[in-house]
Amino acid sequence: MADRSKKVMFAHTSDWHLGNEQYHKFERAEDFSRAAIDFSNQILSLDEKPEFILHSGDVFHHFRPSSMALRTAIEVFSNLQKNKIPVYVIRGNHDAPISRSRAKQGNYLSLLADLGIISYLDQRDPIVWHSKDVAILGIGYFGKQTSKILKKTIGEVQKDLEDAKLKILMLHTLIKGQLEHEYDLTPEDLAPFEFDYVALGHYHIPWKNEAYRMWCPGSTEHTSSNQWDEVRTRDGICQFGSWLKIIAEYGTEHQSSISDELQFIKVRPKIRVDKKIQAKSVQELIYKIQEILREKRIPKAIYSIKIQVQNPPEGFASISKTQFQEELADALYSTLKLEFSTREEKPVFHIDERKYLREFAASRFNEDDLEPGMKIVEYLIGMANNEDRTHPNDLKQVFADLCEYAFQKESTEKLGGKEQRCSE
Repeated sequence: MADRSKKVMFAHTSDWHLGNEQYHKFERAEDFSRAAIDFSNQILSLDEKPEFILHSGDVFHHFRPSSMALRTAIEVFSNLQKNKIPVYVIRGNHDAPISRSRAKQGNYLSLLADLGIISYLDQRDPIVWHSKDVAILGIGYFGKQTSKILKKTIGEVQKDLEDAKLKILMLHTLIKGQLEHEYDLTPEDLAPFEFDYVALGHYHIPWKNEAYRMWCPGSTEHTSSNQWDEVRTRDGICQFGSWLKIIAEYGTEHQSSISDELQFIKVRPKIRVDKKIQAKSVQELIYKIQEILREKRIPKAIYSIKIQVQNPPEGFASISKTQFQEELADALYSTLKLEFSTREEKPVFHIDERKYLREFAASRFNEDDLEPGMKIVEYLIGMANNEDRTHPNDLKQVFADLCEYAFQKESTEKLGGKEQRCSE
């Protein structure tokens, strides 16, 4: 006679990145803490509480978390523990390195486990039984070694899993199909092990492959603008982190069934602007850019703005980001990339960064020595042109460090045939 069907409801979250002072803003660290707290509040407000929670790694953003990050983790996990909701956690790449020596010494997830507010699954204790039916196997982050570690670990514990009626695997890794080229595992690598639910972390966008029974909840907050995806976007404004509510039915002769509901956490708005414009005069060009910036203006938002000016008018080289300070004055953080291209389709260049950094280089080198100094500036411009680049104003220290490395040896070095000290 077949077993009667059973159901279990659980939550799946990942990648909190507590302590991430993104853009060197303390407000962003507060945002990441608030998102984790909001997640726990949503859990505790449910009419039907989950039986347990899976956390697929990167609780913290740094191996040695800040006091605020640690306090947030203790607060969240303690509240869940008080409400009798166990949390099963694996190590992400940000939580602790792969290094064996550090693994033996433990990490802050080990500390949380010692406090009794989480169950930490690592190589020494990879399995936890939530009940007599539900077994959870956890493999922390191992990058390209994940496949090897996974096969070895499953080989060691396979007999222990035989009595499980619902088998869950937790991984912090990239799966083929998430990013275009980069991955650590393929779905086919996992298929032979026949897990009922594979709980993924590391990829910050909600993703699933139901055919291979794999789910990724995305992150509770966004660590990079390339995560401002359509799934969590409303009216072109990204303002939602996410987690998964899962109902698993098992205990019959057939394969267990999984139903998922993506849940949202409201976070600080992020706005991406990508426009192409033309103008007959510099004044018209400035006006058009100002209008674009005003269109989606939200106080304390984060902006990634790219404006391509096609066939720019004469005098466009006089345009500077400082002319748009009023439109971006109430942003928490913004990047404004102005690209100019001509009919001849010459390579796009970014006049703002070049102008700013060249002026800064000129203040550090005399006229004769400006050319070698500009080699460093060109390198910084390359850095500045990255999507999540540091603002040019924040590159001054990098510039000084590069000057010291390139032009100083025991405090001074010949530069263009002259003795010159690079300013700090």
